[in-house]
Amino acid sequence: MNFESMPFTKSCYGYSLVELMIAASLGVLLVASVVAVVTNATLVSNRIEQASEIAENAQFLTRLLKYELSLAGFYGEMDFTVDSNADKPDICESLSIADAVNALSYPLDGMNAVAEGESFCGGEILLPGSDVLLIRRSLLAERSPRRRLQAQQHYIQTSINDFRLSLGSKPADFSLLETGSAVPLPIRVWQQTVYYVSHDNVFKRRRFLKGRYAPAEPLAEGVMDFQLMYGIRSNQTEFLEFPTSNQQWQDLRAVRFYFLLASTGQLAGGSSHRVFHYAGKTQQVPDDRPYDLFTGISMLNNMAPKIVEFNLAP
Repeated sequence: MNFESMPFTKSCYGYSLVELMIAASLGVLLVASVVAVVTNATLVSNRIEQASEIAENAQFLTRLLKYELSLAGFYGEMDFTVDSNADKPDICESLSIADAVNALSYPLDGMNAVAEGESFCGGEILLPGSDVLLIRRSLLAERSPRRRLQAQQHYIQTSINDFRLSLGSKPADFSLLETGSAVPLPIRVWQQTVYYVSHDNVFKRRRFLKGRYAPAEPLAEGVMDFQLMYGIRSNQTEFLEFPTSNQQWQDLRAVRFYFLLASTGQLAGGSSHRVFHYAGKTQQVPDDRPYDLFTGISMLNNMAPKIVEFNLAP
């Protein structure tokens, strides 16, 4: 068959160059729009996630310190009289029984605005300018048998008008009995805990256990500053930046604390700065991530008499 002689009644056409360019341009615009929407959604999601991270850390840290401060100076059921002549123990040194007895008169201690390169008791480097808080109190009660006491741990046993403070290696020292019976009174763990921010912006604690400080326990990341203000029992109504005498440490009635928190993840495109005013200082931070300032106040319920009035302004 001769195909060349057959007539074609319909011609076949493709897309022109102009049509292809228009289609490609529309495709690029569509893809760009989708990318922009996804990018914005990702940024919003990241900001929400970072804000949630800060809020969770703030809730945890403020609850923790309020709880711990409310128990500062609780050693058991006793009418304890502060010894105004007691020497305030060094927070870094090992504690003898005499030191621990003196420490009963100082439920709180600490460090103020640590210097660049300063360490906690010769160990971990602290965040420059931040504060350090030490809280002394007792923990859960231990009843007999006394053999459960750990040899190098400090313990305290109290009655209304007496107490015994000794090491677990001397169980016979805990001889207080319930009134009118031969039942031993509860024996509590005597403990001091230090809270601080390390140079890498991690809020940590170290507990004094078995005669020495246990390893650091990380509690929260992204802590850019930790500041304390101390309320003293006197006629004044303002908080002090830091007690300067043993008498002021014994006259503490409340503590106000501040946490400047940041997310652990950065944001793209940040270039400006934010300024926070708190605890008598001004702190400027870059706008490379979300930051927020949180504060709380705790009355020291176990350090009577309680103060009646405070100026709670920042």
